[in-house]
Amino acid sequence: MRTLSILALLLLAGVSTADAQLAARDWTVDGVTRHALVYAPPSASTSPAPVIFAFHGHGGNMRHAAATFVFQRQWPEAITVYMQGLPTPGIYDPEGKSPGWQKTAGDQGDRDL
Repeated sequence: MRTLSILALLLLAGVSTADAQLAARDWTVDGVTRHALVYAPPSASTSPAPVIFAFHGHGGNMRHAAATFVFQRQWPEAITVYMQGLPTPGIYDPEGKSPGWQKTAGDQGDRDL
């Protein structure tokens, strides 16, 4: 039992460390505030780094995508941007109440391109 408790604490410490590396960022694009969680390796300030843009599914969110995909652990040399979608119509959400992404060029006024 004690071993399980110690293992759980170690796993939780790893999760909180990964979360602490993600910085919440906001940008205003065409008058709309866009949100993202960004991981930037320390080396990114002194040398070029690849960039990963991570898109959550319709109805999802940037926090869940970051916790699920954890690209910063898979490729720690890359800058990873977990973006938050905007309300978007979808197959099961024709009114567009849930967050998502435009599907084709010209869709949603090209707000996601």
